[in-house]
Amino acid sequence: MIENYDDKNREQTLAAVAGFSADRLAAFIAFEREHKDRTTVVKPLERKLVTVTPTGDRRYVAGIWFDGPSETATVRRRTRVERALENGRLQEV
Repeated sequence: MIENYDDKNREQTLAAVAGFSADRLAAFIAFEREHKDRTTVVKPLERKLVTVTPTGDRRYVAGIWFDGPSETATVRRRTRVERALENGRLQEV
């Protein structure tokens, strides 16, 4: 998942995954749990992700495409997503 994973401490690991997409970050969290299982790595990374669903019949919200109103997406927390959650256009699942 990341180069020289076994040699990285917490700070180095968090820095190495800072630019990961939501999908890749979720995969890395699972990898971390299976290998070193460091809570100090997993918890901060989990806080960067949120699973959302659109409200109403919107199909495109905060830069996220949904196929239908019941579809969910796991995305990185960012300003657009947080605003959409605050405004009720997205709902955290």
